[in-house]
Amino acid sequence: PVTGMRDASGELKYNVTGETRVTPLQNGRAMLSNLRPGTYGVDVRAADVGYQTLLATFTLPGQTTYSVTLPKLLSTKTLSESWVSLDGWNAPAGWRVGARKLSASGRGVALPRDESVRHYKDFRLFSNVKMINGVAASYVVRAVDEKNYYLIQVTGARADAPYVLRGYIVRNGVAQPFGPPLPADAFTATLKANQFFSVTIEATGNEFKVLVTDSQTGDVLPLGTLVDPNRNFPIGAAGIAVRDDEQNEIERFVVCSSESPDCQRG
Repeated sequence: PVTGMRDASGELKYNVTGETRVTPLQNGRAMLSNLRPGTYGVDVRAADVGYQTLLATFTLPGQTTYSVTLPKLLSTKTLSESWVSLDGWNAPAGWRVGARKLSASGRGVALPRDESVRHYKDFRLFSNVKMINGVAASYVVRAVDEKNYYLIQVTGARADAPYVLRGYIVRNGVAQPFGPPLPADAFTATLKANQFFSVTIEATGNEFKVLVTDSQTGDVLPLGTLVDPNRNFPIGAAGIAVRDDEQNEIERFVVCSSESPDCQRG
């Protein structure tokens, strides 16, 4: 039995004489039969991405029934950063905090260190950002680590592709676009260099809906929805990136689970 997930499904992998076998995990249980004496390694994983994979061993002859617990990883806590310091972040060496703002200049990724806010599934991200040099504002979502994540980018006038919303799948540090860039030419007044605007990213499954709010008018402007048909990263951390030569300031940065009352308030 797998405790804490009585009705869950998934799979259990185990190795027999060099061959990997898979048996289904149904209603929180898996049955292995016709095993010879020996030590077996098992890999227990739930179909729900909110659970951590468990690696374990057992030896026969010996105990024949085992109860294991799969730790719950799903983040429900709200991350709300006020930029007093970078002590709670893994961030590039050249990034700085001052006057309750993060100055991001120099290629790299910043992710929170707190494990309780590194496993969001469906979420909303709110951020105020200023593109100092008019290149782009870049956000990391569903990050496994600093080299594997989705990158969502809103570009400005000085980008290689000005005024677009675009997404990348980054694997082992190599970025590949997913979906076509979505034009944002209608919002050039909002995306001007050296002017704050707000970004909202709403993640539901494999879809990422992006909106911006004009700091001058308060108008909420939908940029579009990026979709990853292959669902590369179902769960992970949210953070901030500099992909090329962006120079940005970030004020507000809030991430909350879609089920949280904080997300409903915005």
